[in-house]
Amino acid sequence: AAALKVAHVGIAMGSGSAVARDAAQVVLLNDDFGAIVDGIREGRLIFENLKKCVAYVLSHLVPEVAPFLVTIIGGLPLGIQTLVILFIDLGTELFPAVMLAYEEPEDSIMLNPPRTPDQHLVTGKMMVLTYFLVGMIETFMCYWGFMWVFYKEGFTVNQLWYTNSEWGTEPWDLSAEDSATYLKLCVDNTEYTANCSDTYLWFLHRKTVLRRAQAAYFLHLVWGQFTNIFCRRTQISSGISWERMSGNPRMLLGMIFSLCVAVLVVYLPGLQDICQVDPIWIKYMFTGCWIMPIFLGLEELRKFLVRRGLPAHNLMYRLTVY
Repeated sequence: AAALKVAHVGIAMGSGSAVARDAAQVVLLNDDFGAIVDGIREGRLIFENLKKCVAYVLSHLVPEVAPFLVTIIGGLPLGIQTLVILFIDLGTELFPAVMLAYEEPEDSIMLNPPRTPDQHLVTGKMMVLTYFLVGMIETFMCYWGFMWVFYKEGFTVNQLWYTNSEWGTEPWDLSAEDSATYLKLCVDNTEYTANCSDTYLWFLHRKTVLRRAQAAYFLHLVWGQFTNIFCRRTQISSGISWERMSGNPRMLLGMIFSLCVAVLVVYLPGLQDICQVDPIWIKYMFTGCWIMPIFLGLEELRKFLVRRGLPAHNLMYRLTVY
């Protein structure tokens, strides 16, 4: 019993004495030392899956916050509404993140060195990867879809800088200077003004374009997170192998639920008015999705480089595996 108390992890048999069981930190009820390995594997799997959930959720914070910073600094129209962010956090993100808890262990899970006592769930490497790499890629993808709607509707990027104050304002509430900017934006949209020259209808058209662009931003964030979840399923093994794809069918259910929420937000009458978005055509839904295979390919390349060599001598492992 004394040895069990001073050991790092005291292990006693289930059939042992009551004194030994009380002194031990772990009791093997089946008297099988092989259960120790199984327990370590399950403990590592739980911790790894928790890290996957956290990394997946952190990634979408940058494209949620970036529109507000861009609007404040550059005056661009707001990319996403606050209520839509709530639907992302409580709808499209919730179930896929939970389903990551059911991921199977990677082949290398028992080859990794033990965690140090001061190792945290969220590390600096995770923050760099999720915020400055994945988050920036998703933000670029979202703004590509957002700006593409404006471009196809007749508004160029140069016309949109420092015009946010006019986009949500009634025409008769504008100052003389803002009104001139407002009318210039409308008149430059020749595709629309060829059919109508009324100022208020110009305002309505601008409002519709903005809501369509915000819907495109929202949908591109969902597509980006779909790609991200395949990347976050593993840190070392390939995330697109058949064994990995078929090993967690619950993930597919989570993604289907996320897709249903996104479709309801954009296309359900009443809900779209609450979220201040308008339905968009298919040609606007996937304009930025060319970034997805590049994103996935870069992540698979990183994992391939991580798998080369031992962790102690692998620079990519030390820099990117959290």
